Amino acid sequence: MRLNEELGILFDMVCFGNTYFNREQIEMKYEKEEWPIELRMKAYQEIEAKLGAISSVLGLFFHSGESAESVVGVFANKAIASGDVGVEMFLSNFDDENQVLSMLVSAFFPDLDEKRKRRLSSRDLPLWYQVCEETAISYEIKMALLYLAASYETVCLQIRTELFRIYREVKAYHTAHRDAIVAVRDKFMNWDSVKQLAGQFQVDLSDVNEGALIVGVSLLNPAVTFMGETQNKVILICGSSYALPAKKEVKNIDIGIADFVVNCGSKQKVDILFLFREHGELTAAQLARLLGVSAPMAWRYVEMLRENKVLVVKRQEAKNIYYSLNSDYFYGVLHSVEEFVKCFDEKEK
Repeated sequence: MRLNEELGILFDMVCFGNTYFNREQIEMKYEKEEWPIELRMKAYQEIEAKLGAISSVLGLFFHSGESAESVVGVFANKAIASGDVGVEMFLSNFDDENQVLSMLVSAFFPDLDEKRKRRLSSRDLPLWYQVCEETAISYEIKMALLYLAASYETVCLQIRTELFRIYREVKAYHTAHRDAIVAVRDKFMNWDSVKQLAGQFQVDLSDVNEGALIVGVSLLNPAVTFMGETQNKVILICGSSYALPAKKEVKNIDIGIADFVVNCGSKQKVDILFLFREHGELTAAQLARLLGVSAPMAWRYVEMLRENKVLVVKRQEAKNIYYSLNSDYFYGVLHSVEEFVKCFDEKEK
């Protein structure tokens, strides 16, 4: 297995743009799949704070029509499939004006006949004005498309600049969170575990050599995505260290529902649980600042939860003790709830 860090950065650059321009659809998808959207939004918001506003014209290239993938998505997949994931090679795709316009025409005007599509791709401006006027798309998109068609050279430079800004901040985020990347890489050092995970996604690695696996790590997308096989290599994009795993098997763990209510039932404690879920790990002092309470009070909460096995000590740096949620505890609660619900299923049979 070989870790390719550029692969993860390029993937996250696309993830960031998709979230920026299609946030509502992203949130709906996560809700439908029952994925915790906070895992994606935490990284996204940190990067967005560094970037500030992004040109609205860039949104055209993240638009996914009913019958066409976004321009940025196509170019990213092309780079990943070729094995050449350098940002300059990726950005050079936008120099091909005819190709880019053709893809945008397919995305925004899928029902046009081929002749008119070709005329639009060759920058027939009168036809652009006519088609935009006839098509039921928003005024903002119409103006952006007409601006792009009329002055592609200027727009191309603008798009390349904006995408490179995103790339640069995503790369900085990856550098700052390299420990998370290493943690994911370490999870995939066991080849048997990789093959087992691949099976969950209907990807057959039985005839694939371990050395043919190239792995990139995404810090914005918590899901695990297999990109498939290309040039005798298997490309795998792993989610962050919070990658959604298969349902954990619980053995000999039974945290009673009543115990959970007693240990975690107050509003303050529930707020604490959600803060730990959002941040991963916290010291008592950090928790105090987030809750707006005194450090001794936060410490008492933390120690009470630790004594009841809701929290565990994650690590210690000098005098700072970092706590995190105890996943075994919550899987135990889940197990108790599932056992409780079984009685309803049995009565209804």
